[in-house]
Amino acid sequence: MWLLARAGGPSRSSVVQALMNTHGWTSLRAWRHWRGYSKMEMARRLDVHPATYELVDDGSVDLGQWLLPAIEKLLQD
Repeated sequence: MWLLARAGGPSRSSVVQALMNTHGWTSLRAWRHWRGYSKMEMARRLDVHPATYELVDDGSVDLGQWLLPAIEKLLQD
């Protein structure tokens, strides 16, 4: 839930939390959906291979310090 702590306001957090609860999504998946980005778009914007992004998006692979700042910046803009 690392992104929920960085949400700008309660409405964003509540929408993201509802998506996570309803669909069983990771916080990253819920934020990506809320922002309207596809997996391919996220991979392109983050300059990572789509297969790598897929593993991060579904929670199979930890974000790590190398990707976290870029994702936070992308989803907050």
